[in-house]
Amino acid sequence: MREITIDEHDFNRPSEFMAQMKKALSLPEWTGSSLAAFRDCLGDISEPTQFTVLQHNVVPETWFSKAAITLMRAAMENESLKVFIRRAR
Repeated sequence: MREITIDEHDFNRPSEFMAQMKKALSLPEWTGSSLAAFRDCLGDISEPTQFTVLQHNVVPETWFSKAAITLMRAAMENESLKVFIRRAR
């Protein structure tokens, strides 16, 4: 199983997050940079993949919270994905 840890403190901007996800998931260079494009790509993953999201600030309106929700929704639709949200201190 591929394991990917996503720490909120590692990203200052959504573009940094998307660049890291493209690399970690070996997504094509042409993959879009929006959360909708990311979710579409997550639906195509067949390799068992576990995401551990370390969230430092639980504020629903932040881009990172929206990215975490995108991962959780994708995992509900794709049995190859598992997502664990951890409150980091």
